Amino acid sequence: EPWVRAAYLSRTLEAPTRRTHIDPVRLDAELVEIRDSGFATTLEEVRSGSCSIAVPVRHRDHPAVAAVGLVLLSSQATQLARHLPALQGVARRIEAAVARYPLEYLTGMPGPGRSADI
Repeated sequence: EPWVRAAYLSRTLEAPTRRTHIDPVRLDAELVEIRDSGFATTLEEVRSGSCSIAVPVRHRDHPAVAAVGLVLLSSQATQLARHLPALQGVARRIEAAVARYPLEYLTGMPGPGRSADI
């Protein structure tokens, strides 16, 4: 959601490692690239010594309601891409398994005009 991204980028961003992207303009561009490519990777941006790859889990018309990811040692960063097809396959299986349920049922959050008791 654009408003979520704008709200996140407008605050002071923390850098848990020296490689964490905290420049809002750079991070915004990276988020566009992630959306367009369909997956995200990190290299010591969250924790020194680790790298990761993740793909979205979609629900009907929602672009991403969850993610499936893998964290490896940063020395294995060149191996991240080989795990992409498996992660995408797992995400598609999750999507198929939950597609018949309303999003509100899965998240426990009420939709417009509904009570929290689903």
